[in-house]
Amino acid sequence: EQGVTWPFFTRLTGLWTITQYYYRIESSNVVGTSWSVTRDFWTHSTNPIARYVSVSGAGLKDGTTWASAYGSIEDALSDCVFPGDTIYMKYGTYERQSAVIISNSPGIVIRGSMAGTAPEPGIITNEPTLFTRNGLYVTRIIYVSRSTVTVDGVTFAGGYMTVSGADGAGIYAHNNTSLTLTNCTVRNNQCYTDGIQEGGGLYHSGGRLRIDNCAFLTNTLPKSSWSTYSRGGGIAVVNADTQIRNTLFRECHVYARHYDTFGGAL
Repeated sequence: EQGVTWPFFTRLTGLWTITQYYYRIESSNVVGTSWSVTRDFWTHSTNPIARYVSVSGAGLKDGTTWASAYGSIEDALSDCVFPGDTIYMKYGTYERQSAVIISNSPGIVIRGSMAGTAPEPGIITNEPTLFTRNGLYVTRIIYVSRSTVTVDGVTFAGGYMTVSGADGAGIYAHNNTSLTLTNCTVRNNQCYTDGIQEGGGLYHSGGRLRIDNCAFLTNTLPKSSWSTYSRGGGIAVVNADTQIRNTLFRECHVYARHYDTFGGAL
């Protein structure tokens, strides 16, 4: 009947995972036959996958090996959507103009300080994987929401926030996020705002926070005015299940002009 649409369903089997497929639909009646436009879809696997990232990328830049490494973490994040998916990051400096955003991730692992050599995943070096802010921009380094994330061997540095009431210049995690940091460094991050500012290095609200063998260095809330309330130069945690072990705090501080200022380190 003209002008009426009818839904239909079909089941496809034998498809390869992580593959793009194209299709068209044929319809026919007594008048004749018609074909739809060509459309596409991707298949995915629920088995954990690994993706590889280097500063400039390499080869085909499909992230499947070091020789074909992605050149940005965003590309790897778009592939890693199932629990246990792991992003391996070669050592080096990854300069940011905006925050790395991780949202609705059910269990991603990010491992830094990798040598970037086969066989994959390769060896860990003493050189850091460094996320740092491009000095021409005002941004935090990483934003995490409604996710379960483990980060190992990564440095977050130079985040700077000036928006009124901004928190977490280095790392901002909220909305029931579970965040685990191991062997990480959070340094030289700063909020400089009016209103309430919390967590120069790390702000975590709700969910679960685990920190082990990390360092929080020179993270600050330096704005000293009657309109600013500063809490937690290094870390600020609000209503979260928190454990911090074997972690160094050094030269993290807040400035104050009134009583509503707490915790140079935490």
